Amino acid sequence: MLSNKELNTIFKFNLLNYQCFFDQESNVEFFVKEKYFIVSSNQIFIKDLWILLQIFQKHSVEANICFLFYSANDELLKSFIEEAKPHFKKLNLFLVPKEILNKSLLENSIFMLEEFINRSKLNSLVSHNFILILNKHIKNNLFFLTRLVNYREINNEQYKKEKINLGIIVHARMSSTRLPGKAMLEINGEPVIFKILKRIKEYFVNAKTILSTSTNKNDDYMASYINQKGFQVYRGEEEDLVSRFVDIALNEDLTHIVRITGDDMFRDLISINKLLARFINNDLDYIFSDDLILGCNSEIMNIESLLFINKFATFPNSTNALSWFLDREEIFNIEEFFHDVPKRYPISLMLDEKKDYLSFLKLWENDETFFSSCWKYNELFIKLEKDLGIFSFHPEDVGLLNRDKIRFSFRFDKKVE
Repeated sequence: MLSNKELNTIFKFNLLNYQCFFDQESNVEFFVKEKYFIVSSNQIFIKDLWILLQIFQKHSVEANICFLFYSANDELLKSFIEEAKPHFKKLNLFLVPKEILNKSLLENSIFMLEEFINRSKLNSLVSHNFILILNKHIKNNLFFLTRLVNYREINNEQYKKEKINLGIIVHARMSSTRLPGKAMLEINGEPVIFKILKRIKEYFVNAKTILSTSTNKNDDYMASYINQKGFQVYRGEEEDLVSRFVDIALNEDLTHIVRITGDDMFRDLISINKLLARFINNDLDYIFSDDLILGCNSEIMNIESLLFINKFATFPNSTNALSWFLDREEIFNIEEFFHDVPKRYPISLMLDEKKDYLSFLKLWENDETFFSSCWKYNELFIKLEKDLGIFSFHPEDVGLLNRDKIRFSFRFDKKVE
């Protein structure tokens, strides 16, 4: 029996063996009874291909797979497949180059495909069976080549409706360089990190709210304090954030994760629900916003994306900057969410420096009830307009810097550079 999650991945591709196409009537026997397959797609995300390979590995006795991908990232796909081969011992993977597929599509003929497959270094039996499949389904006019690449007759909406188990992970540590120990700085008698966790928990009553921190001794007191307050605490390697998140997600059976940092006292919690709805509806891997005041925006990711990063990140100890790994549209299905809000003020509401702490002290002193509540963004906007003078951080641009392509790379990236 194939799970709904497996079916959702399968229907992002076109799969055929000599007997048939994989359709809504197909089941696990499709993988068990045949050894030779054609897989095609005109919109390929590498993370989805990785999951599809796991499905073949799990259900096939042996699988020889010819990929026909109409993609702008042919070299990256080729590099990924080479990187993936050692992890899938039962699979023989073969990618037809984009230029061969392009010419075949223009001519609506499989002649070039046949010629390329025959000239390849494939075992003769394997190449023979690939060509048999192409001839049966295309050459005999049972299926045109253009439709093979663009085949989208399967409605996979029913397979997207998996149970959502949302986890909100707040990661914090005491070793901040600009403001050491900021997580445990007190505002109106409570540590910052506790205020963040408590506010989240009061709004997301059905989600798991968890503190993620390191195993460093400096974080012992914070971990103990938060645990005594009734929150779950997970600890791990300080810089390898993705392995910590993966451990939490697997142990808690999380499907989707909201990442919040220990200096995000102004996270727009209502916005998170809007992002989650879009995430589910569009079957995304990662969604983020960047149009609210800095410190209010959110991001959501699924467990599969975290597992992918954990598997293929070149430098796992750079995953403390997790967003840089996720913001790869050729690997993950990502979307930027835009709110219907006024232009943001160029201020930061993140607790980075002592002057931020002093500003926050004044805000909470003036209205603890409001700032500790699940306020609406337009209400926050009005509040801040009255107190803009307390913020000393007024840069013209509070956007992110350019991505470091080496530090935040995957192992198959370096083979393309």
